[in-house]
Amino acid sequence: MGVVDRLEDALLWIKKEEGFKTLVTLEGDMVERSGVISGGSHDQGLGILERRREIKDLEKKIGEGRRSAERRKKKRISSGGRLQEGKTSLNTGRERFRKRRSNSSSRKRLEGLNKEISQFRQRMEVLQFEQKQLEEENQEIEREKRKSPLK
Repeated sequence: MGVVDRLEDALLWIKKEEGFKTLVTLEGDMVERSGVISGGSHDQGLGILERRREIKDLEKKIGEGRRSAERRKKKRISSGGRLQEGKTSLNTGRERFRKRRSNSSSRKRLEGLNKEISQFRQRMEVLQFEQKQLEEENQEIEREKRKSPLK
């Protein structure tokens, strides 16, 4: 059995050297002449200190993920509030538009009614003038009747 620094070195040595049946790397990988690789950090797992470090790193990442999720949740809630405000504002705007359109329609109707009133007044003035003329003619006829000898 021989010892080499890395797995790549072990693979090269196994091909070249006839004297070694098995080579072991500093990481604990075992390479047999048949090409079977076993052991090492890949199979045996990490040491206790390295596992603790990895657990701390993972806990840190979990905490960061939770904080990030909480920020996103707050942002979503805030966006939802702004969306609701936007909807309310849109509805208010629509209602104002309806009122203005209604007011505009009412104004046009009022203008039409005012025009009709003006036309009726003009017609009434004409009729009053005609009535006055008819009354004057009637009075003239009455005067002539009184003057005439054929009563």
